[in-house]
Amino acid sequence: MPVSNLKMTMMMKKTRITSLAVLLLAGGLLLGGTVQAAPDWNELESAEQEILKRHADRWDDMADEQRDRLVAGARRWSQMTPEQRKEARKRFRRWQSLNPEQRKRIRERYRRFQELSPEDQERLRKNFRRFKSMSADERRKLRERYQEMTPEERRRFLRNVERRRQLERLPDRTRDRQAPRRPPRRHDR
Repeated sequence: MPVSNLKMTMMMKKTRITSLAVLLLAGGLLLGGTVQAAPDWNELESAEQEILKRHADRWDDMADEQRDRLVAGARRWSQMTPEQRKEARKRFRRWQSLNPEQRKRIRERYRRFQELSPEDQERLRKNFRRFKSMSADERRKLRERYQEMTPEERRRFLRNVERRRQLERLPDRTRDRQAPRRPPRRHDR
C-alpha cells in the first residue's frame, strides 16, 4: 500500500473514532441530564395521594410538568401550619374570583418583578410592608391623593420617586454631593 493511501486510511479511522467518541459523549450527557418522569399515581406517598385525590382520575392523562407542579404543591401544603393553609385557601379563592384579564395583569407584574434586581425587589417589598402597616384610613387617603393628581403631577411625583431611588443606590459620599442643597438662610450667613 502506498504511503498516501496508508495515511488516508489512518485519518479515516481517526475520524470514525473521534465521531464515535463525540456521539457517545453526547449520548451520555443526554442520558445523564434527563429528568425523571413525574411519578405515577401509585408511586405517590399516601399523604400526597390524599391531598391530590381530586386529580386521581385524570392523573395518567396529565403532562409530566403539570403532575410535577401538583406534587410540589402537595409537598408544600403538607408542610404548612393550619394558619398558613387558611391563608393559602383565602388567596386561592381570591385568585379564582379574578377574571382572565386581571390574572394576566398580575402574571405580567410578577414577571416584571422577577426581572428586577434583588435590591429593587427588596425596596418594593419594604414599601409594600409600609403600605400594609398603615391604617385603612391612611391607605385610603394615600390612594385618593394619588388619584386626584393631574397626569403632570403624577409624572412629577414618579420622577421624584425615581430620583430618590437613584440617590439611595449611590455611595454615601456621592449621595451627599448629589443631594439638592437648600439656599442659605439669612441667619446662616
